[in-house]
Amino acid sequence: MKQGRKTAAVEADGVEDYARYNAARAKREESNAELASLALREKEAELVEASTVRKQADNAAREVKNAFLALPERISSILVGRTEKEILFELRREVKETLEMVADRVQPSI
Repeated sequence: MKQGRKTAAVEADGVEDYARYNAARAKREESNAELASLALREKEAELVEASTVRKQADNAAREVKNAFLALPERISSILVGRTEKEILFELRREVKETLEMVADRVQPSI
């Protein structure tokens, strides 16, 4: 049977359509696999919501800020009449204690 130009063109279009369909199908399968992988990692606690991370970071920053803003009132009376070396020692000790206190209070709950 002899094929005319029109039949050959339709057949070529069919092959191209089939190739496009397979490419789209492969892309969909790849996307589904990626989504499944992300869902699994989230369930295994390897991934967390960005909003949760931002909220905890904001809370941690607030804790640090508040702790250091309270530092001068807490230690000012201790430093009166001390030498420069003693003041430096006390300031370092208080900063270290403040950082440790904040670190104990700010624990990730993810």
